[in-house]
Amino acid sequence: MTPSARRELPLLLAVFVLALMIRFAFLAIAGPHSAPDSSEYETLGHNIAAGNGFTLSTAAPFIPSVRRPPLYPAFLALVGGRGPVDPYAVASVQIFLDSAVAVAILLLTTAIPMKSVRIAAAVIYAMHPAAVAASSTLLTETLFTFLLAGATLLVLAARNRDRPALSILAGVVMGVSVLCRPLGVIYIGSAALVLLAWRRPRVIAHTAAFLIGCALTILPWTYRCTVVTGRVVIAQAAGICNWYLPTRWDWDQNDQTALWRQFKNDPYGQRLDAARTSAEIVDLNDFGRDQAIRNVRANPRAYLMSRIRTYPHLFISTFGGSMGIDQTLGEVIAQRRFGAAALLAGFLIVFSLLPLALAALGLARTFSNPAISLCAAFVLATLFFHIPMWIEYRYWLPVLPYELGLAAAGADVVLRRWQSPKRPF
Repeated sequence: MTPSARRELPLLLAVFVLALMIRFAFLAIAGPHSAPDSSEYETLGHNIAAGNGFTLSTAAPFIPSVRRPPLYPAFLALVGGRGPVDPYAVASVQIFLDSAVAVAILLLTTAIPMKSVRIAAAVIYAMHPAAVAASSTLLTETLFTFLLAGATLLVLAARNRDRPALSILAGVVMGVSVLCRPLGVIYIGSAALVLLAWRRPRVIAHTAAFLIGCALTILPWTYRCTVVTGRVVIAQAAGICNWYLPTRWDWDQNDQTALWRQFKNDPYGQRLDAARTSAEIVDLNDFGRDQAIRNVRANPRAYLMSRIRTYPHLFISTFGGSMGIDQTLGEVIAQRRFGAAALLAGFLIVFSLLPLALAALGLARTFSNPAISLCAAFVLATLFFHIPMWIEYRYWLPVLPYELGLAAAGADVVLRRWQSPKRPF
């Protein structure tokens, strides 16, 4: 821990405890939550703990699986042991991990002069309804967000101390994050580009060490998946589904209940459900890709309009689902439920629109602050990658800490301008 971090230890502990209390209070009130994908993770975790291998089979023969990456099932196996997964135990561990992410925001923003905006950014994460709800949900977001934050802090520590060994460790942690969610590959590329742009002594050595750490962690699993399927598979094989679904412009992308019902009767959905072996799943990717291209070509304008309507839901939300409100803000207003409407509008402004606007201003600090440059790289990579992909706000959660880091930088710009009216932005 750096001297500045030691001086801020009481503040770091206060933010951690605040996040911890809010998340445990939510868990006590709402209980742990499972999503449609949770059952597969639980089955994989149980089979790992029972010594059956990485498989979705519930009885012999146990067919090796490549439908999911391995880390979250291994995490469930570690927490749950050989018995059934205890969702309260899993949620409790995730709560500790996610509370540490709130602390990471303070550590990421140490170069921002105004401590108040740094504290505000960390507190917003500590109270953020989507992050709070995700920590009690049996999905990968919380673990992935924690690993990505840890890798980011290690990258910065390696740069500040000029220690390539820390760059290797950062690469290992980043590689582990890819084994949690393959999306981590885009953050490997983003971090490597930022490392090269810093123009520090031994920058090539640091970048190479980082990439070597990533490769040493990911390649053993890639080798296993490639042997099992006969095709090159980095971490999981069914990812084409997240590109296929948005090409169904004739489905309402914002009505998930209806969409998944339609997907079950869709030719690709039926084939995916019927696929049993890993090789069949990989081969099905070709069919899904061809169908997706055909869907887009059938009506490019309808596809584009569907994307325009859906894309903002990646980073803008009223967080009604976290509070048990399933209606949109417009529907709540139409029902004259003005108390609920005020709550949704307040959450929309405080936790979504205001951080987004301040983060846009914070981009001006990108080239003067190494930590902010990493924040910008991760946020922009996420925005770009998801343009053609399936959209849910939970996919924004891993970069929420970096959006808030940018927002802290933007708030610092605004407040300094307000305090010194003659200073240009």
